[in-house]
Amino acid sequence: MKLIRAAVVVLALPVGTHVPPLPSGYKETSGVCVRLGNDNAHDCDYSFATLANSASKKQILYAGRSEGHDPSGKPRFRVLDAVDISALPPAYRMTLWECSVNGVVDETIVAAVRNTDEQPWFREILWAKRFDLQKGAFVDISLAGVKCLNVGMG
Repeated sequence: MKLIRAAVVVLALPVGTHVPPLPSGYKETSGVCVRLGNDNAHDCDYSFATLANSASKKQILYAGRSEGHDPSGKPRFRVLDAVDISALPPAYRMTLWECSVNGVVDETIVAAVRNTDEQPWFREILWAKRFDLQKGAFVDISLAGVKCLNVGMG
């Protein structure tokens, strides 16, 4: 009988925890409110953010659901899913908003894109995930027809 060992990645941001506070040594490097409807009442029910730890070089992408505000007035989110993004190649970064599939914007898509300021749309995409609201988790999606706006261009 062969023993198979599965690699387990333990993230510094477990599902079910709240942010703030951020895990020790981490800083938020990007974040967006996920707009799920046409009314402003639900502009930030969900949020995506990336965190980085400069000492360990670890990076995390997480999705959170709004749970009001902390005592200082900062928005507070419960972590629904977290993904280790530490292994992104040096030329790539995360984009958390304004991705589309076949021209239809989908606020729940995040993607690892080749970092360039030359084009209005990122088309070199390493991987993309959609946040499945029913599952409360990121799921891999096909890259066919996916592009993301390059908000830093210009």
